[in-house]
Amino acid sequence: MQVQYGEIVFKVFTQAHCLWRMLCAVFAWLSCRWRPPIPKRSHPGWRTQPASILRRRRPKPAWVEPEVIRLKAHMPQAGCRRIAHTFNRLHAQRGTRIGKSHVATLVCRNRYAIDVMRRRIKHRVPAPMPCNRAWAMDFTGKGDKAHHAHQILGLIDHGSRLLLDLARVPNKRSYTLLGHLFLAMGKYGKPLALRTDNEAVFRCRRFRLILKLIGIRQQFTELGCSWQNGRIERIFGTLKQSLDQIQIDTGEALDGLLDQFRFHYNHVRPHQHLHGDAGGGLGGRGLAEASVQIRALRKPMGRHADGILLAQVKIKR
Repeated sequence: MQVQYGEIVFKVFTQAHCLWRMLCAVFAWLSCRWRPPIPKRSHPGWRTQPASILRRRRPKPAWVEPEVIRLKAHMPQAGCRRIAHTFNRLHAQRGTRIGKSHVATLVCRNRYAIDVMRRRIKHRVPAPMPCNRAWAMDFTGKGDKAHHAHQILGLIDHGSRLLLDLARVPNKRSYTLLGHLFLAMGKYGKPLALRTDNEAVFRCRRFRLILKLIGIRQQFTELGCSWQNGRIERIFGTLKQSLDQIQIDTGEALDGLLDQFRFHYNHVRPHQHLHGDAGGGLGGRGLAEASVQIRALRKPMGRHADGILLAQVKIKR
């Protein structure tokens, strides 16, 4: 009888494969049997960690939580990531850093304290300040119908709330800023200090050198803390709220609206912290000896601008 080696090899391979599958099944059953139990989860999506891992970091200092509450009260629209970046930038010298998760935990835990602090900041009465002690200068922007952005320069006196200058500027060069500043100084006098933010034009050598030569101390706000220059920022907020209701065609039309807003802010709009005074620095505040004759007319300018005051001012020196 002739032996068929091919059939013998096939049978041996088949039996070896079946034995291998049986061994794999036994090892799988043993691994499932001897696997350590999985810790219970406190809630879906999170796995309970050992206490040694949870206590590996030191607790934050006690001053971190009030500082986060203060930043959130000053920046109500900012997210947790931006507040964390602002905190880390302000307190980099202390060596304390926080993350957005820690900020979210503190904000959720202290919502009522944040609302109380916001109310206290809103109703806080600033201390009286003499005129020409400090001026504030800053930039804002406004687009027209053709989507062209126009730069607007604002200058205000802290003591009298007088809007010294509000004009559209072609650029942000230091010579342009100094020109508007010198014109305001020729009309209202020289301030002791000028408060600005940290924009490049305010930090340039030429601008700082000229202010130092004429005897004006420059005050800078901290990075990311726009509320430290709140008087000029508050004016820009009121200005944009009024300009957003009007469609601006050209830059010349914007110039006319800026003049009207400046007149309304200085002579018509009452100021709460000036005891309802609408003088805005003229007529008894020492910034300019002028008698203002106002003839206010109301002229409809469309559906959204029927309350704009058109006034003619005559200043007698």
